[in-house]
Amino acid sequence: MKTKMQVNSIKNLWVPPFSKERETEEVDVGVGEEFHSDKITKQNVFKLLDANSNYAIIGYNSTFHLKRTNGELEELMFQGYKALKLPIGREVSFSHMWGDYGITKTITYLMPIDGAVKAEVEQDDEDYEEPEDESEDEPEENPE
Repeated sequence: MKTKMQVNSIKNLWVPPFSKERETEEVDVGVGEEFHSDKITKQNVFKLLDANSNYAIIGYNSTFHLKRTNGELEELMFQGYKALKLPIGREVSFSHMWGDYGITKTITYLMPIDGAVKAEVEQDDEDYEEPEDESEDEPEENPE
């Protein structure tokens, strides 16, 4: 199954001039694929471990820490990864506080991109028949 994810990144420099960079990325990712390569850590931050139409299980790089969620999200170990169960439409943030930059990544599960749904739409298109042109049966108006 493929999904559409949105990742917002904020990178803060810890020393003067204390610059801040923002970036937003939308990616289509399949189960088992790593995504969102971070320029500072030079590693992929996330991996889609499992997904359905209601939630995705997202594994995340161990150098990033889940920001406080007040127990609203289920954290778990899944296939050897630190992971969390992310409901569709919900965003969650992660922090990386090592080195010269503070990095925050916010990920949102936007929607599933399911091949079965696409196949069903294509099937409907094949069954569609154009309505017959009724103008052929009507008498032509007198052109004079």
